[in-house]
Amino acid sequence: MKIKENRFVKTIEEYTTLVLSSFINIKFRHKIGYNSDDIRNIAIIKLDHIGDVILSIPALNNIRNRFPNVKITMVVNPSSKSIAEFIPYIDDVVCYNARFFDRSGSAKMFDIIKGIRFAFDMKKRDFDLIVDLRGSFASIFFAIVSKSKYRIDRGSYLLKRKIKRQKNNVIRDSFAIKQKGDRYTLKHEAEIGLDILSKAGIDIITRESNLKNPDFSMINLPSNLLQRENMKEELIITIHPGGPMLQKRWSADNYIELIKLILSNLDSKILLIGGKDETELVGSIFSAVNDERVVDLSGKLSISQLLYNLWVTDLFIGNDSGPMHIASACGTKVIGLYGPTDPERFGPFGKNCIALRMEKKCPPCSHGNCRFNNYRCIDQISVKDVMDTINDILNIKL
Repeated sequence: MKIKENRFVKTIEEYTTLVLSSFINIKFRHKIGYNSDDIRNIAIIKLDHIGDVILSIPALNNIRNRFPNVKITMVVNPSSKSIAEFIPYIDDVVCYNARFFDRSGSAKMFDIIKGIRFAFDMKKRDFDLIVDLRGSFASIFFAIVSKSKYRIDRGSYLLKRKIKRQKNNVIRDSFAIKQKGDRYTLKHEAEIGLDILSKAGIDIITRESNLKNPDFSMINLPSNLLQRENMKEELIITIHPGGPMLQKRWSADNYIELIKLILSNLDSKILLIGGKDETELVGSIFSAVNDERVVDLSGKLSISQLLYNLWVTDLFIGNDSGPMHIASACGTKVIGLYGPTDPERFGPFGKNCIALRMEKKCPPCSHGNCRFNNYRCIDQISVKDVMDTINDILNIKL
């Protein structure tokens, strides 16, 4: 019951922010013309999670191309700060923990004072353009009190698309609409960001997504994470079996079977990664495989060390999560395993990426619980499916 109530509250909150975001736009200019020389300071707001921040990089790339000499500040969730600092198109990072996107449990539902303080702190920075790619009530209030001339926002874009779809589908059954898996648009999240910019008059000249290369010579690597030049001519495969939602995790038993199959067929080294809250999960897989070619790096890597790991990796395998999207931005080959979420909207956005998802009886969803008695849709992906995909993406003929 509590989960349903929380979902109801979040739905009301989401729709309210969409309407408010659209309404306050009467204060701003929405088209960025070629003579917008009065734009010297830009705020880009992206308050959701690490994977979502990574998927916004193509939009940030095009904003920087349009405004090569302005200062760009990105406002992110605190959990995304460490990776945002490696985005090459921004100059500064500011944190705000919006309750709607909070996974730490520290954000309060009605922390009005914190939101007001954030809005006025942002106002002092004198932004000329606000690009709200995923905001909250606080970012909307900031827009209201700001002196900015220009604002581009996701809320009004999605609200217009939603109204348009409802008109087009007015005679259809509502469940049939939901089965499309996206209440607002069928576009990929990265393409949504680009479309928002395009409609505001910013030319889209690239869809590239990349991160800064850390100074690898300054990184203190764990002793069991060898430098690439010292490794044998073997495949390095990084596996991340964790993720923020249990419903989005392929089972540990499947990962154990897959790793054993990889090691028996390929000359490879397996690196297991995970956050500090995933060490028990990763440790159980590591112990079950019990092979010296497998290394447990869970809870041991800084963001710089993680980036190094993903840059030297030949292939990344994992669930829909932040590390998967980071691997894609590093240019690494990626196999993403999908269950409840739809890869057509949230899949890895790269040239060498494959998203695996089986057809199932229910529509894509992002819920923390399953309406079909905890039906494990992601486990419909078999170990053989993944192994076949590994051979395909690595061009291995058995």
